[in-house]
Amino acid sequence: MNRYLFLGFWLGIFLISEKVTGQTFKFDLNPKGVNLPVQNIFQIEQDTLGRIWFSTSRGVFYSDGIQTYSIPDSLRSEFDFQISLHLDEDGMIWLYNDRGEFKFFKGGYGDWEEVEFDNIENAGLLGFIKFLTRGKDPDKEYIIDVPEYLLHFKGNEQARRLSKEPFNNVILTHWGGDKNQSIFYFMGFGPYTFEQKWEPLEFEGVALPSPPLMVKQSPETGDFFFLGKGYLAKGSSINKPEALIDQNFDQNYPSYNNLLGMEFSKGSVFYFFNSGLRKLKFDSFRPLLIDSEDIFRVFMLQDFLIDQEGLLWLVSSRGVANINNLAFQNYSRLYSGLLSDEVTAITLLPSGEYLLGFNNGIQKISRTGVKTLYEYPSSAVAPTSR
Repeated sequence: MNRYLFLGFWLGIFLISEKVTGQTFKFDLNPKGVNLPVQNIFQIEQDTLGRIWFSTSRGVFYSDGIQTYSIPDSLRSEFDFQISLHLDEDGMIWLYNDRGEFKFFKGGYGDWEEVEFDNIENAGLLGFIKFLTRGKDPDKEYIIDVPEYLLHFKGNEQARRLSKEPFNNVILTHWGGDKNQSIFYFMGFGPYTFEQKWEPLEFEGVALPSPPLMVKQSPETGDFFFLGKGYLAKGSSINKPEALIDQNFDQNYPSYNNLLGMEFSKGSVFYFFNSGLRKLKFDSFRPLLIDSEDIFRVFMLQDFLIDQEGLLWLVSSRGVANINNLAFQNYSRLYSGLLSDEVTAITLLPSGEYLLGFNNGIQKISRTGVKTLYEYPSSAVAPTSR
């Protein structure tokens, strides 16, 4: 076996270090059937037919994998502001104004229906609107988040109006909990519950750098993952983080909107907070940075999607890209702690560790990390002179 191929295979299994792994993947910058008229993409979703939906600065579009379509002009004219997307658990696509007046349409499969909730009143021009649902009809719950209050209701029930006096003009980052108790996560404040008044959720376990802004349970392991401002933690219950597994990955850059997301797929958690996308296997403490800054020329994602076929989609203010396979990765001196990008020798030790020879030294690689055994004083000296 070619020694470089052999090295690449074993490094993918054994190379563990304390630093984040940065990898360069083969991004497809022109996904088949996607031809958007603008680069600034805010949201991405996939419906039950497999079509990919995009909310952009020029409206809403969708692709069936062959070509891209716009929503009808008659529908687009109903909206006065930026159109936001929401996919509910019944597979329906919702379109709504992201600010201004309440305007909701449901459909996506040929027909669109305007939904006027009888149990809420239009509140005039609003600074922002965020619409969320949970569950399926007829027990579907709804949340409408606006600057001064939340509207929470189920079906045709009268909406509960929850004053946001402690959090005025603060947007909801996540709606968690279950049908018995909702947990609301607010930027800068963290999780709260509401009965007669707002009560902060009490936490046990390890101290977190700041309140979490999203907590989700892995359907594969049952563990809870806590995403906050530049960190990820893991725990056994929704209020008990037990280990801080990644941190300091947010970009310290002033932004009107804080952008974050977290999803699970095939034994890994994918997440970001004002950053590029990161991937962490459930049994690992070494995150992988899926670095898209070079292709988008921006360091922050706006959204991502893992589609029904396992393709990873990234969207940003500078376009869209997808990746077909994350299994094969490139390790380098810059990101992996190797002495050089060129390996001159490799051997397996009785201990199960690997000894690597470079033009400028020797390193040992094991499951616990990379150890430098010898480094030549000047890597600039040509190998033939030593």
